[in-house]
Order: sequence, then structure tokens, then C-alpha cells
Amino acid sequence: MVWCDWFEMDLSKFEPSIFINILSEDEKKRAERFKIEKVSKSFILCRGFLRTVLARYLFLKPSEVKFEYGKFGKPFVKGDIEFNLSHSQNTCILAISDIKVGIDCEFMANKDFDKISQRFFSKEEHEIIFNTKNVELKKKIFYKSWCMRESMAKMTGEGLSNLLSNDELVFDIDKMKIKKPSCYNLAFESLITTDNNFCAILCSEEHLNPVYHCFT
Repeated sequence: MVWCDWFEMDLSKFEPSIFINILSEDEKKRAERFKIEKVSKSFILCRGFLRTVLARYLFLKPSEVKFEYGKFGKPFVKGDIEFNLSHSQNTCILAISDIKVGIDCEFMANKDFDKISQRFFSKEEHEIIFNTKNVELKKKIFYKSWCMRESMAKMTGEGLSNLLSNDELVFDIDKMKIKKPSCYNLAFESLITTDNNFCAILCSEEHLNPVYHCFT
């Protein structure tokens, strides 16, 4: 039976000190290389969060989790689980399943949605966004389309830049699927985060019923 759990963490409620000792030496050095303290703190918190949750599934201590990396730098662990993590501002989300998954979370800030969609989305999707006059609805349509692309890129390992430059790739955000080309048979799920100012999308090889967990 295919399963999926997803976890949400509010980074503002934790201090890096509670996770620093479970990180590997390479992870600690990576955190030190960040010039901006906020970025370093977020890295430690997200990595500690990831290690802590994965350890429960692998029956290990968080410090014992060993990461390996694929061709495009995507981390994985030995075992019968797949995972993916995303964070935006103080919200971090993690998906764990027994099939490949990709997850993306974006704070829905105001941007020039018409200009960005014209540059990166298909003509069909751009026209929908351009013709949507309600600002809040336009924002939601844009971010849903963006997060579907991002989650797909993270699941397949293709890289977001390749998807953004593919004008033949058309997403149907109402039916939550790829409209064109038909060769992409992937499933997408909208996730409801604690803060409704975020858009979060899960992509997988087949439809899942993700179970929510709050990391405390």
C-alpha cells in the first residue's frame, strides 16, 4: 500500500542549538560558510528537522542518518523511503513516502505575475493569469502553477530551469495535472499549511492521501 506523511515546522519556534549536535561535520561546516546569520540558522533548523523525522522511520538516532546524493544533488538515504523538503520564510515542510515525491512551499508575496508568467509559463497559462483581474485570485493561480512546476522538478530531478524553459509543458491547475504533453503521468496534491499565505504542492508518481503531522 502506497503511503505518504508530511510534516510542517515553524522555524521561528526553534533555536539552532537544539539541532547542531546531530548534524554531520560537513553540515556544520556548510552552515558556517553562510555569510548571513538568518540563512545559516534556517539551514541548521531544516537539516535538524529532516534528520529528526527520518530517524523515526529508519530506526536510527538523528546523528546516524547518512545522506547520499544523486546526479543532480538530490539527497537520499538507503532504505525503503523517499523524501523531499522545502521551506519558505519560517515555514518548512517535509514529505516522506515509499514512492518518489517532490514538495514545494512558497510564501505568496506580491509580484509582477503577468511579466513572470509571460517569461516562464506556457502561452496558455500566461493568458489565464493575464486575463484574471482579481489580484488575489491571480496570485493564487500563479503560485499554484509555480509550485506544481517546482514540486515536479524536485521529484523528477530535472531541474526547475528546464521546466521553466519548456513552453510545451502546460499545467491544468483546476484538475491538478499536466495538460500537455500527455507523456507526463504525475499526480499533484494541494497541501493546507497552518498559514494560508503559503502555497504548498506535493508531486508524486501516483495519487496519494498525505497524512499531516505538526513538528513540535
